[in-house]
Amino acid sequence: MKDIETCYSSFDKILKYYKAFSHDEMKNYNLTPNEIQVLSCLGTKCTSSEIAKDVNVSKALVSRSVKLLIDKGYITVTLSAIDKREFVIKLTESGERIRNKIVEVKDTFTKRAFQDFGEEEFTVLKALLGLVLRNLGIN
Repeated sequence: MKDIETCYSSFDKILKYYKAFSHDEMKNYNLTPNEIQVLSCLGTKCTSSEIAKDVNVSKALVSRSVKLLIDKGYITVTLSAIDKREFVIKLTESGERIRNKIVEVKDTFTKRAFQDFGEEEFTVLKALLGLVLRNLGIN
């Protein structure tokens, strides 16, 4: 277990590199890292609670980003028909274009990071990371 620090350090370096890479690629769009995360999630999540849970940040931080993204014309919000305490977030046409660029940046990073991975290595990595998350009670 003494080599676990190497793993923690590696995780930290990968995350920092990804954030710097995505920020650099998206700098012309005047978006904060949190706004990028919110837009990125809107392909699969549609409420502030879902996004906050997915990216592991507070609902307040997501709400601030949502307000800024509304002002920029990238999203709209409507009251949820299921839970009146929640808002459903949807991309506008310009928001969809920005999200597509974010997906493109993420794909470029992923291809670079995993370029030497075969299917077996990727399957093992996903399984190991999934095991760590389950051990920690994180879904």
